[in-house]
Amino acid sequence: MKFFFLASSFVLLSHCVLAQVAEGNKFANGTVNLFLGENLSQVVIAPQLGYFINNQIAVGGSVGLAYSSVGDGGNVSVTLAPFIRRYFPIVDDKFFFFLNGSIVFAYGNYSIGGLEMTGEDTFSISLNAAPGFIYFPSERWSLDFTLSGLSLNFISLDENPSVALLLGASTVSPGLGFSYYF
Repeated sequence: MKFFFLASSFVLLSHCVLAQVAEGNKFANGTVNLFLGENLSQVVIAPQLGYFINNQIAVGGSVGLAYSSVGDGGNVSVTLAPFIRRYFPIVDDKFFFFLNGSIVFAYGNYSIGGLEMTGEDTFSISLNAAPGFIYFPSERWSLDFTLSGLSLNFISLDENPSVALLLGASTVSPGLGFSYYF
């Protein structure tokens, strides 16, 4: 009888979660991406706002702050990133897979101590496609896990107008965040 009561309670509680991924709903989240390597480290903090245009697609944007260090050099930049996200339900309204597409504009300042290069302005544009998972432990809150995915980057230094074109995929710098749905 005890098992029947626990199983019934679990089924009822799992269906009490309302459809957070629904047309007209909004969400706010904060994501921290962290990559630590031997000569390279990066931290990105980027709060986001999003709006569901239908039951499977959300659009929105984020403004963030990024810090990267490579050897003796470092880069601090401000980012602006509009995005579009497509949700695929896995388990009812509790667990989703998503694909996120974004364009990231970043402006910052780069310096290398060993080369006496300081104060160089940088500008970059990145096109990104990344997968992720969302789990809803409650009606209004979710836990988000994202991978870096594919990115295409255009980078320019102020005094050196060269542009670098990079295409890469990475699973070594995942993002973990929380979202609030309203």
